[in-house]
Amino acid sequence: MAALARAHRNIESLDTVERFSPQVLHRHGFDHLPTEDEVAQVSDRWRPYRSLAVSYLFAPEYGAHP
Repeated sequence: MAALARAHRNIESLDTVERFSPQVLHRHGFDHLPTEDEVAQVSDRWRPYRSLAVSYLFAPEYGAHP
């Protein structure tokens, strides 16, 4: 459990763009580390689906089936 807490702290200390894996960068067509504005553009495309994604993430925790 302590290792998980340390990993979480390390992730929290990273910039948003440093959290991307190479696969995510490739999938969105980046051959470079994206700027904050480029990250915002990618995330804006997902805006309509955010509530649905959150419901899928939390459904197993509460025993619900989305």
